[in-house]
Amino acid sequence: MGAKDSLVENCFLEGFSKGILISTTPSNEPSDTYGHIIRNNHVLNSEDYGVQALYFDNIHFSENVFYGNEKGLSLADNSE
Repeated sequence: MGAKDSLVENCFLEGFSKGILISTTPSNEPSDTYGHIIRNNHVLNSEDYGVQALYFDNIHFSENVFYGNEKGLSLADNSE
C-alpha cells in the first residue's frame, strides 16, 4: 500500500546524513502513491540529498530551501 496525502512542512534540518525522503516501492500502482506536499522546509549541509522522492505520482514542492547538500534533488517517478 502506498502513501496518500502526506505533508512535510516547516522543517529545519541541518547537518544530517540525509535530507527529506518520500518513497515507496516501484511495484506499487501509481494511484497508490499520490498527493504529497513538501512545503516551506530548510535542508542545509546534509551528507546526501537535500530531498529525494522515489516512485511517486503527484508531488508538489513550494517555498523550500536546499543549500550546501552533497547532492540537491533526486526524483524517480512511477512512469515506465
